[in-house]
Formats: sequence, C-alpha cells, structure tokens
Amino acid sequence: MGIRGWPALARRMVDARKLFIKESLARCAGRGAGPRGRYRHRHLKDTSQDFARYVEYIDALGPDASVLMGSDAMVLAALAQGGSGAVSAAAATFPELMVAIKDRFLAGDLGEARRLQRAWAPTSGACS
Repeated sequence: MGIRGWPALARRMVDARKLFIKESLARCAGRGAGPRGRYRHRHLKDTSQDFARYVEYIDALGPDASVLMGSDAMVLAALAQGGSGAVSAAAATFPELMVAIKDRFLAGDLGEARRLQRAWAPTSGACS
C-alpha cells in the first residue's frame, strides 16, 4: 500500500525506513519495477542536513535527476557529489554569492568556490 502522491512528497523518514526510501525513489525515477513506468519524478530537495542521505538520494534517482540541497552550508559539498544546486534561504539575501559558488565550481575554480562557501558560513544561521 502506498500513500497517494508519495513520490512527489518524498521526505526524510526514520532510519528504519531507509531502504523503503531508496526503493521508492528508484521507482519514482523509473528505475525500478513501478506500475507501467507511471512515476517519473526526478526532482528532490533535501533539507535533512544528513549528507550521507543526500548522496544516497543522488545515487537512487540517477544521473538525470535534479537533487537540490536545502542547507546553505552544504552547497559546495552537494555540487561536488553531483547535486544540481540548492533551494537556498541565502539566495534571497545574497543571490550573487550563491550563484558565484556554483559558477566557480562549474568553472573548475574549486579554491575560489571554497573561499566563497566559507565566507557565507558565519552568517548562514541568520537566513535559515
């Protein structure tokens, strides 16, 4: 039995349900034995601040998915693991900084991306 709309509403569950989450996400991405390929949800925002879980979401949904980080402090780390970007409280206040982190990362300038991420760290609590 499933919950109506579950794929679109995937949220962090207790650790005992970790396997269920991974199987459900794989099904949502059309990579499992879903009913006639019905589920094609390939977008997820994770706000758990559990980085290991975030990486599991990327692995479960596959390379075509858009997995967004919900923690401003982990944006660069998320990009380095294959994440798509962030839904960021900081971007509402400091959009240039958050865009610059991603731009520098994509340009291969990891040192500058790291410096920008660290520059954000002291103020991150104010926006979240």
